[in-house]
Amino acid sequence: MCYDKSMFRKWFDYILSGIGSLTIMILGIVFFFKAEIIMPFLWFLINIILIVLLVIRFIMIITRKDSLKKNLLYIGIYALILGLMVAYPTKYIEFIGLTVGLYAIINAIISFIDYYIGRKDHLNGILSKLLMSVIYLIFGLLLIFIPLRSTALIFVLSGIYLVIFGLFNLISQTMEHFNHHFNITIALPVLISAIIPARVFLKISQDSDLLKTLDDNPDDDEEYPLEIFIYVQEKGFESFGHCDISFKGEIYSYGLHDPKARMLFGSAGDGVLVKAKRNPFLRNCLKSGKTMIFCFRLKPHDDEMKLIEERIKELMKDTVPFDCDARIEEKMGQQMMADDYISDVYKDTGCELYKFKRGKFKTYFVFTTNCVGISDYLIRNKEIDLLNMSGIVSPGTYLNFLYQLFLKPDSIIKELKVYKKAL
Repeated sequence: MCYDKSMFRKWFDYILSGIGSLTIMILGIVFFFKAEIIMPFLWFLINIILIVLLVIRFIMIITRKDSLKKNLLYIGIYALILGLMVAYPTKYIEFIGLTVGLYAIINAIISFIDYYIGRKDHLNGILSKLLMSVIYLIFGLLLIFIPLRSTALIFVLSGIYLVIFGLFNLISQTMEHFNHHFNITIALPVLISAIIPARVFLKISQDSDLLKTLDDNPDDDEEYPLEIFIYVQEKGFESFGHCDISFKGEIYSYGLHDPKARMLFGSAGDGVLVKAKRNPFLRNCLKSGKTMIFCFRLKPHDDEMKLIEERIKELMKDTVPFDCDARIEEKMGQQMMADDYISDVYKDTGCELYKFKRGKFKTYFVFTTNCVGISDYLIRNKEIDLLNMSGIVSPGTYLNFLYQLFLKPDSIIKELKVYKKAL
């Protein structure tokens, strides 16, 4: 009997994610029927976590004096919450109800926007997003605005919510495992994982062996057929990260690159695909001196390379050429004066730009169809699954997963290069 390692991995992932969903459902049932058991345990657990966080911050003050103000701020916040927990040991339940309610409303908004975008772009399988949006909204409003602030009500509503949440996750995972389409968008993990790049950035920046190899010149690199790039800055919006993929020396970068076609405060708009030569593109990214680029280098098998090539051909069938402002100026015989991001990339690289005429990439949405989508499309699908990941993926989860995978022996990631312009 032949042992299929990839099949085993898929079943293992499915069982593991199923256990997670069942655990959420069980927790919801306990909330519903046995709130009196949960209350003291939850109070004790939160206090222990706050104490541990306080200790960690005190240690950081001793070991990292450059972060004194930041650590003192955190200590003040943790101490205030701990004091309130001790002084009012029963009121924290109301805060939990408010938190769960806000969580549900955020999910409702994001799921509805995702449904609206899917309907506008004529995508299939979007009714589940509308259903989840309605469920999130009902529970969020009940938890936040119902005048009766009883502990029992909060636990009952939270319990029902967790059971439905876990059930829909389980159904979605099961349908996906058996290659059916039933996509439920769980939006908040994207928000949580948005902070991961900065944390991993700090962790890797303390890896002295890796920093010895810090490079600012991509031109002298050995060629690799497949690379995944994560771009991170230590501070600001760019600390959320961005993800691109390179195949045979061509970088494919997907993003919200048309400044004239954005909406929802810059979180959504026309999706733009950049196709550029690897080295000029990386030089453009490095020139500000603020960006650190993590380059994870892979060597797929020949059959996997052919599958990726086919996926790229399928992807490009749905595209139409797009001209940025600099390209328009160039066509008109004018000096290229446009200074938006994509015009700057075009001037430095001569890249090809495309928009999508149909499909899920037609509209970019930061919480669902974001920059990671192209990498996912090429290397995580039914035909090829180079990275054994599950759940919603963001630049944060990619960076964390790839770095942990790189540290393992016999990893599919053969090399990690880190680029940053020398100042």
